Amino acid sequence: MWEEILRLALLWCDPSPGTAIEAEELVMAIREMLPGVSPIFLSIHAELALKVGHWDKAIEVARFGREKGGRTGTQVFDPLFLVVEGQALLQKEPGKARERAKGLFEAARKQAEETGALWYALMAEVELVALGREDRTRLAALLGRLSGGEDLPLVVRARRLLET
Repeated sequence: MWEEILRLALLWCDPSPGTAIEAEELVMAIREMLPGVSPIFLSIHAELALKVGHWDKAIEVARFGREKGGRTGTQVFDPLFLVVEGQALLQKEPGKARERAKGLFEAARKQAEETGALWYALMAEVELVALGREDRTRLAALLGRLSGGEDLPLVVRARRLLET
């Protein structure tokens, strides 16, 4: 089991189109061994599919992750799944899926703030500002609550959005 978990983490760190298929196989094996905590591994799979441009797979895994989280009571990853789904929709159907993606980002931000998941709230808010939200007060407030991580890509992107 630990070999599968480690391999999945390595795939997430170095994504390529072929790794998405391997990640799916690993997640299926891990889910059999640890069914109660599968949303964490599904979140890695969803992000990996998104990173390599497998939009439909990212959407599918994100939706399944939310469904599985609801059944197992591990909904902490729901905001991430909503963000991944929104990002994949925007890539798959630019312009056409804008309002649907915006709704997903709003739902992600709300859920993340309700549960105190600051990082996921920041992810969602960055996407909303990137889609044209004029009021950047919430983004500035979320950045102000962070301690550290100034060089992380999400934080850098958020700061750039505030500067424009």
